[in-house]
Amino acid sequence: MKRHHGNTNDKRNERSSYRVAGNSRRWLRGMLPATICIALVAWIASPMAIAQAPSPDKGDAQKPEGAQKAPADLKKTSLNPAQPQQGTPKILVAKPVHDFGEFWSGTALRNVFAIKNEGTAPLEILKVRRTCGCTEAGAHPDKLAPGETGEFPFSLDSTKVKGKFNKEIKIETNDPSNPTTTLSLVGNCKHYVDVDKKVIHFKSVFGNEPVTQTAKITNNTDVDLKLTLAPMSEESKVKYELVEKVPGKEFELVARVEPPYVPGTNVREKVTLNSSIIKQRTIDIRVSATFPERLSVSPSPLSLEPLPRPITKQLLFRNEGPTSVKVLDARVNDDKLSASVIEKKPGKEYVIRLDVPPNYSAPSEGRTLVVQTDDQEQPEIKVGIRTPTPRVTPTRQTAERPAQKLKGQPAPPIAVTTIDGKGLSSADFNDKLTVVNFFAPNCPHCKRQLPRVETVRKEFESKGVRFVNVSQTMRKPYTDEEVVSTVRDAFGVQGELAINSDNTVGRRWKATSFPTLFVVDGQGNVAEVIIGNKGTLQTDLTKSLATLLSPDAKTMAQPAEAAPKPTTQSGNEPVGEKPDQARIQRIRTGDVPNLGQAEKPEKKEGQEKDKP
Repeated sequence: MKRHHGNTNDKRNERSSYRVAGNSRRWLRGMLPATICIALVAWIASPMAIAQAPSPDKGDAQKPEGAQKAPADLKKTSLNPAQPQQGTPKILVAKPVHDFGEFWSGTALRNVFAIKNEGTAPLEILKVRRTCGCTEAGAHPDKLAPGETGEFPFSLDSTKVKGKFNKEIKIETNDPSNPTTTLSLVGNCKHYVDVDKKVIHFKSVFGNEPVTQTAKITNNTDVDLKLTLAPMSEESKVKYELVEKVPGKEFELVARVEPPYVPGTNVREKVTLNSSIIKQRTIDIRVSATFPERLSVSPSPLSLEPLPRPITKQLLFRNEGPTSVKVLDARVNDDKLSASVIEKKPGKEYVIRLDVPPNYSAPSEGRTLVVQTDDQEQPEIKVGIRTPTPRVTPTRQTAERPAQKLKGQPAPPIAVTTIDGKGLSSADFNDKLTVVNFFAPNCPHCKRQLPRVETVRKEFESKGVRFVNVSQTMRKPYTDEEVVSTVRDAFGVQGELAINSDNTVGRRWKATSFPTLFVVDGQGNVAEVIIGNKGTLQTDLTKSLATLLSPDAKTMAQPAEAAPKPTTQSGNEPVGEKPDQARIQRIRTGDVPNLGQAEKPEKKEGQEKDKP
């Protein structure tokens, strides 16, 4: 009986154990997915939270018995999406606004903004946008490491601003919280001589009476101003008179157009005033005049391209005469087109609506829109309607510039002296790698190219490369002082500068456009020609200089015939030779792969080396 009783108790205990184990398994099956989901959500929300969490061993005693730990390499499981970049870039500009204060027109203006990356990931400079053509951006970094500060130079052409101004520059970066940062250049520009009208415009001149317009000129200096009119072309359609209102201080330029006027024509001229003030020698004022038709419909002719949808074209009838003219009707000699008239300004302006069906194409002879009026002189105005023929864009072939033909040829003669008193002649090309850059101070492409060349100079000048910028004249002459001020202050260029105002050197080097840059190797030959300010300028120039400075380039530049006969010992390296001569010998005998050789030639046992 005891044995039976014992068996019963064992079975009861076993069943109880099964129930406990079953409950535990069910509890685990319910809790484990939830634990994993919570861990995944926490990891996605904050990748750093898992890395900074306490060790799993701490707190194990508080977990239910049988609970499983979250995988230690949870980030590496297939459930984990692509790992995001650690850290975030953050842009900081300590002083985003620079005030130049009050200054005279023509002053060289330049400022360098300091931009810092205060984030924990690289800050990428995606784009620099200027809101005005009077500002120019200098060379700047494209990426800033965490904690790094970069310089962003900008120059401003003070001749293109007047009075108080605020010129903004937009910096676009990968900073998620501040993708666009605004920099500002502000100041107050005073002109030595002010003109209240930069353009004198005669709008819609008709009739039989002369019309005049006046521009007021004011001297802002303490010195008396003397103005004279520069000679005008004999074909000028406008007559000018310069009147001195207040001696030495105030003047008026009177422009006058006289009949007969030719309807449908216009005038575009520029008048120049010569000034006695050294800082502002000339004053240019543009003049325009329009002599419209008395009655007109525009556009005329009307061009209709076939489109897959119906469209409505609008034409404008205008009456420029003194009397009222009414549009009575509009019709087209094509049943597929319909026209209607809408009055805009009674007797002066009307809108002609032309409804065009889908895929309409006018025949080769065209169609005609007729606008009927109550005017006795022009009762009808006709507008031609046509379908344009498809344009065939010719393949553009870039012609080789004259300067590019110098590549591989001996450098042309040169003899200039830098502003620091250093000479540059053709003899200097035989012992030093030289960069000769022809530019003009008022060339917009040069303004952007010079700072980029300056960046390369800072890298290679210490390696023995000489950089000489040669100033040329393009349209407007500059004094030597103005060239130096522009290059040093506005462009921030500190390299060697030579001035060749008559362009004799540039013509000799076939520099027909600016900028044109030449790289002359140590043997006096032109190794590279870079014309303009193309996007790959810095990369191309750096690659060319690095190649010419490489040991292989120096070795192969020496003629092999000049090497003396070597004396060998047991087939080893030649004895009593300089390193470069030894290298030439090895190249000729096949011990070292030659330039342009795919691989080292295979030598057989007992095979003798070829004698040089």
